[in-house]
Amino acid sequence: MEDQPGQVGTSKSSLCANRHGVFGVNRKGVVLKLFNKLKGRLFRKLINIADNIDIWFKQRYNVNLKQIALEQTQDRIPLSKLDNTIGKALDIMPHDH
Repeated sequence: MEDQPGQVGTSKSSLCANRHGVFGVNRKGVVLKLFNKLKGRLFRKLINIADNIDIWFKQRYNVNLKQIALEQTQDRIPLSKLDNTIGKALDIMPHDH
């Protein structure tokens, strides 16, 4: 099943070449792997920087910023949302709803 003059790129060999680039290498997959690797390294660097800042604040001012941020976000969750999530899962919701 070779290519006819009016059907360019329909044979198995030409489809494989189009999908995998010039030398049978899937360049898109290689680029995505490299991108994900770099993205992971950048994320890890950002986490390390945040951890170092948190450690510095804790040593210098005796304040744990991560704990404060976590507690404040937990305090801002409305009780209605807690009832709809945790209360429903534990089946302890008030029955008048």
